Amino acid sequence: MRLNISESATHSWQYYPPIPVSSPVIALAVAGEKIWAGGFNGVACYETGWRLLSADLTLASVTALCYTGGWLVAGGPDGIARSADGGFRWESAEIDGSISPVASLAAAPDFGREPALLAATIGGGTLRSENAGRTWKYTNFGLQNFDVFGLSWRADDVVLAATADGIYRSNNGGRAWRAARGTEGFGFSAVTFLPNGDALAAIDTGGLMRSVDGGGSWQTYAVLAEDVQVMAMAAKDGGGVWLGTAMNGTMHLSDGEVEILDEAGALAFASEGSRMAVGLPDGAGLINGSSISRLPSPPLHDLRVLHISCGNLLAAGLYSGVWIWRDETGWYPLEAPDMVTALVEAPDGALILSGTSGLLRSPEGGSTWQSCLPGEGGLVARITFRPDGVGWAGSADGERLLRTRDYGLTWEPLASPFGVMPLVALQVAPDRLFAATFNPPRQTAQLWYSLDDGDSWLRGAEARTNWPVVATSGDPALITLGGNLFLLQADGSWGSRKVGEKGSGVRRIASDGETIMALTSADLLRTVDRGVLWTIEPDLPPLDEIMDIAIYSGKLYLLLTGGRVCARAL
Repeated sequence: MRLNISESATHSWQYYPPIPVSSPVIALAVAGEKIWAGGFNGVACYETGWRLLSADLTLASVTALCYTGGWLVAGGPDGIARSADGGFRWESAEIDGSISPVASLAAAPDFGREPALLAATIGGGTLRSENAGRTWKYTNFGLQNFDVFGLSWRADDVVLAATADGIYRSNNGGRAWRAARGTEGFGFSAVTFLPNGDALAAIDTGGLMRSVDGGGSWQTYAVLAEDVQVMAMAAKDGGGVWLGTAMNGTMHLSDGEVEILDEAGALAFASEGSRMAVGLPDGAGLINGSSISRLPSPPLHDLRVLHISCGNLLAAGLYSGVWIWRDETGWYPLEAPDMVTALVEAPDGALILSGTSGLLRSPEGGSTWQSCLPGEGGLVARITFRPDGVGWAGSADGERLLRTRDYGLTWEPLASPFGVMPLVALQVAPDRLFAATFNPPRQTAQLWYSLDDGDSWLRGAEARTNWPVVATSGDPALITLGGNLFLLQADGSWGSRKVGEKGSGVRRIASDGETIMALTSADLLRTVDRGVLWTIEPDLPPLDEIMDIAIYSGKLYLLLTGGRVCARAL
């Protein structure tokens, strides 16, 4: 059987059938008729249908959402961002100190008077903002465990925090904390105040605890079996409590009675007025009485990388794995680790993949894989190769560098000069290896280069930018910082040019050596004279649906939301 690829006569795009990946919703926010969903691919908004709102959102994934006072605030593994227009335009927040993954967000009940927000982080404790999320500071006084998974804020400025070692209570809006009696030694996954002032907390190993004094002391609440693990919870006036479990579905708790609403477990809840939304492992829905009505699947899958290897079209995501297009069968998942952090083609045609299993190599287009560097030592985020088979790999935290001299078969460690700054680029050029790190607190990107195959490194230019996405190309050798393109000159210096007239942040770069395509937050641009003149690519799908671009054999390929891929002549 051969699958047909549809062609749009208007735009001359050939569309491949969608890649069959699901879209788990990890975070939710509700306001009026709008529902915002967060997941692996950023944020999407639903009114009459879903629309992805991640064009200039610098968070790779969104694990927490909050809408209050006209502000939409998003948190993820790499920071916090906010939007004043419902998610169409985003600005990165400033965090005073190191960045820790954000697990939950909570707004002050009287946000209109005091625009305060709290963020629960994993490993960093709690963050507080007093200016609607523009700047944040850690507020960990009295907090003995910095793995915080949930927050609940009551109208009298009392806040509860669910941590890996007990519930903590704050009487002053999260500025200082005190451990709650009866919760010591227990890890908690979620916490919420009930309408009557009591509180409920979920033990991460299973079961619930309840407080009847506003979170000061706690006792076991035996309405669930001890092995039922609750991952998310929410309470409403007159509506009881909704519980999302790991293995036992979505439940409703009222007057001590438990009702199963859906067999699928819930990952998040959000409500406004009578409207209650629920995030599910395969999408989102609305709770109507004792049932869940499912919404269309949101475009939140994490397929972000489009790659062409030996003429084979591949798409990859951190959790969605690697998919390959085959004319006979359509999209087919390759056998790959549960988490994929990098995918490249070695000069000999072998695929090199990094993930939870380490560095793997497949000389057969992904049919079988051999382990080259197992475990955490082979977990990297950037891989680049020179035509002679020498290659380099770097971890996302910049602490580990690796080198191979045999097309990725074996790897050796190298000394890393980058410290703890995140490594956002690693690219080989004809006469050097270059890299870039990003300093979130200072909002600066630092360029580095090596002339001896990575044995030693020199500092290059430093540029101030609030855009932590760095795109690179080896032919021609270039790197982008924000809306600027830096091209390696014949004398070894970097020539700087603005990308297009708007200078918008560059998300992706694709090149075939002659044509350079730049996907920015505002346009898809083309240049054939190394960035002197840029033209806007016409007749495109909506820009906020384009996740990645690739050029191969005279064709331009686009990876779109919803697992769609299209192509047309370059």
